[in-house]
Amino acid sequence: MSDPYTDETFKDNVFLIEKTVKGALFANNVVYTVGNIVHNREKSDDAVSGDAQKNNLVFFKNNLFRREFAWMSDPFTVTGTVVADPAFVRAGGDSIEDYIPKNKQACSTGIALQKLPSDEVGLMGGFDLKYDLFGNEIDLSKPFIGAIKP
Repeated sequence: MSDPYTDETFKDNVFLIEKTVKGALFANNVVYTVGNIVHNREKSDDAVSGDAQKNNLVFFKNNLFRREFAWMSDPFTVTGTVVADPAFVRAGGDSIEDYIPKNKQACSTGIALQKLPSDEVGLMGGFDLKYDLFGNEIDLSKPFIGAIKP
């Protein structure tokens, strides 16, 4: 029996959003996969009226994907998607440096993050990060996609 986490043939990725979630924002991320991306829509078909998926409270905003996927319009609210290759230094590599994006044009199209419509608190610590993953200072007037400043 193969292990899905180490087997080279396992190429699907799953977005799983629990029924108890009252809202979710997935924004300014680079999503890079060679396989398919699936979601848990089947598990939420019997959801109660407070379910975030049923009430369109799961937002995917301004994320970069290598290619389009059928689910990008259902069941989530998906806007501002950038479909492009981030051109990582060495995709599939073992170090963080391998994932520095060389496609500056695509990765420089970030948006300022805001609270969800029904969120009264926001993010602890706020939405304005001061540094990227490498400690490079972030210019808040130029948001970008990903954890590494292009």
